[in-house]
Amino acid sequence: MPMNSLNLSIALARAGGEVLDEFDSGTPEELFHYTDTAGLIGILSGKGELWATDVRCMNDTDELALGTSLLHRAIQNQATHPAQALLARLLQHPAYVSGIVFTISFTSERDQLSQWRAYANDAAGFAIGFRSAELTKLTLDGKEIAKYLVRVEYKPAAQELQAQRLIQRMLETLCPLVGRTLDDQDEQLLATALGLVLVTFAAASKNCGFVEEAEHRLVLRSNQDPILPPGAKPQLTMLRCNFRAGRYGLTPFVKLHFPEDGLTQTLSRIVIGPRAKSPDTEQKVRALLANAGVRNWSKFPIDRAVATYR
Repeated sequence: MPMNSLNLSIALARAGGEVLDEFDSGTPEELFHYTDTAGLIGILSGKGELWATDVRCMNDTDELALGTSLLHRAIQNQATHPAQALLARLLQHPAYVSGIVFTISFTSERDQLSQWRAYANDAAGFAIGFRSAELTKLTLDGKEIAKYLVRVEYKPAAQELQAQRLIQRMLETLCPLVGRTLDDQDEQLLATALGLVLVTFAAASKNCGFVEEAEHRLVLRSNQDPILPPGAKPQLTMLRCNFRAGRYGLTPFVKLHFPEDGLTQTLSRIVIGPRAKSPDTEQKVRALLANAGVRNWSKFPIDRAVATYR
């Protein structure tokens, strides 16, 4: 297969995924999403609808900025690499700098008081367990989308090493294009691939103060369609998304869905928060599961939090 820009953009995405995997200690078989009662109803009533939120609306003021600064430093350290100028130019392309980064947050911790308080209506909500392998099957408008399920890194030394390794692999992959003339579509394809890979790293690098959350993220990114007719100029388009009034103002989000009948295969358990005191909460959750079409609703694992809080 000739090494054209389309092949190289695919190679960039693959190489980036390999680097992200190198630093991943392994995704647990089960991940949890803490939410309030409205969130539980929305996910189950929507037959497995999960909302991926604009990462800028999360509670960490350093979202993306920390990881982006590490990437810039890694690029500067490669000033003599033959592909450094090409990479720097691609990172100025609208296909890289535009778009929204959306994430869904999960954790390996099924019963952690700090997360009950922060994300589950002050511990009156729920922690929904998912089988991790099924999370990559989420679709947007019924279509497969490019996305990564990644473990969030909190250790500064590990973040810096990962950034250096990622930039090194991107430069190695771009080397065959050094000195070649690239048209608009070439650059758009390459910048779009870099946009998913490098921004995923940035979204998975967080301040060490959040280490207790043991977070894993599903990351996707909106940008323009990179497949343009020959000779066409890139035209920025925005993914059609939804909006809600969030804790930090206007909040864009997209609705992802599991395949048909995916809930039964995807859900692993539901944990009832320590302040959800009603004795019939479990019965109500089972009724909700039954109405959502979960086949094993009567025997589905439902636990109560061990953490105590009032």
